[in-house]
Amino acid sequence: KKLSLLSFWTKCCSPAGVYHSSADRMIKQLEASFARTVNRDYPGLADPVFRTLVSQILDRAEPLLSSSLSSEVVTVFQYYSYFTSHGVSDLESYLNQLAKQVSMVHTLQSLRDEKLLQAMSDLAPGSLPAQQEVLRTLALLLTGDDSEVREAVTLYLTAASRNEHFREKALLYYCEALTKTDLQLQKAACLALRSLEATESIKMLVTLCQSDTEEIRNVASETLLSLGEDGRLAYEQLDKFPRDCVKVGGRHGTEVATAF
Repeated sequence: KKLSLLSFWTKCCSPAGVYHSSADRMIKQLEASFARTVNRDYPGLADPVFRTLVSQILDRAEPLLSSSLSSEVVTVFQYYSYFTSHGVSDLESYLNQLAKQVSMVHTLQSLRDEKLLQAMSDLAPGSLPAQQEVLRTLALLLTGDDSEVREAVTLYLTAASRNEHFREKALLYYCEALTKTDLQLQKAACLALRSLEATESIKMLVTLCQSDTEEIRNVASETLLSLGEDGRLAYEQLDKFPRDCVKVGGRHGTEVATAF
């Protein structure tokens, strides 16, 4: 039904099989077909854009490393499912959209102080997609030293979370980030969940309140206390019961689900 996507997939496959391709082969074909177009409008971004695309097709949190490209397998089912779920029919147009998003993420990661604040202030709610690298970048900005930038990011996340799709994706990513060993990312995820007013994350925050790291315990506790009555009641139970016994939902007797 989508001939341009079928044509590109065919180029990625070897004669031995049409149902799968290596990530390395797909990226090389993207380079051959679209590198000139992407680099014309976004100089130097073709490679990170292609890696981002293949990572997203594989549902990976981070762009793929060069060392793993040849061993990663992309199936036709993953390929078809990704583009169908994103409503994509023309690959070149979609790559231009993705390049714009990657460019914005790079900008937010590289700017400092007033320029970063200006870039955040200029963003309309929903102008950034709920993609993992975007969500990670926004959360990490919440841990920075500039209070005005932190406030701008908080306002952006709060406004963007009114979009149901964005909020769902953000909840999944930030709740998963709470389970990582990266302490900076855990802290950032707590702050982001606070911006989202994510009562769905209460159970996971309760677990984090018993972390071995004092800073993480503190930020998780502060996030719990920011989540209304349910968060406050869950926090008050921390010293009274083992964490597995802490009930979420307070006097109403209802349990708030996590994002999983």
